[in-house]
Amino acid sequence: MNAPDEPLEISAPLAWQFAANHCNRDPASGGSCAWNHGLWQFLRIMKLAGSASGRGGFYRQAVRSALERNASASILVSGAADYAMLAQILHEAQLQGATPSVTVVDLCETPLYLNRWYADYRNTRVNTIRADILEFRAPEQFDLICTDAFLGRFPPD
Repeated sequence: MNAPDEPLEISAPLAWQFAANHCNRDPASGGSCAWNHGLWQFLRIMKLAGSASGRGGFYRQAVRSALERNASASILVSGAADYAMLAQILHEAQLQGATPSVTVVDLCETPLYLNRWYADYRNTRVNTIRADILEFRAPEQFDLICTDAFLGRFPPD
């Protein structure tokens, strides 16, 4: 098993439908992230968008290291366009025979929905929290924090 199973052909239409009604609206501009979250998986299918899956080897190595130290590691995914990072984590956990506790935090309900959908698809669970990561205060410490193409969304200071 080189790469995790990501059933994009099944989940892309779900993302499109869900995003239309559940993505955040900016109170000032009225704009929504539905265009991004609704199209993202279709763009991935067409190989027009990158994701954690494109850097899967890097992420799986980091997950492997955390799981070698603690087979039930607590892992935070900070920001998500879809379930690509969760797929990397669960794939490596399966290979290692580990059962990590995974929490996904995002501002928008659509990627959280997709992570719950994928966890159900994989017959496992994931904790999802809708919050601004800059204001999020976890009740626990995490053994590993994963993010992909996320830090560039913030000003350097």
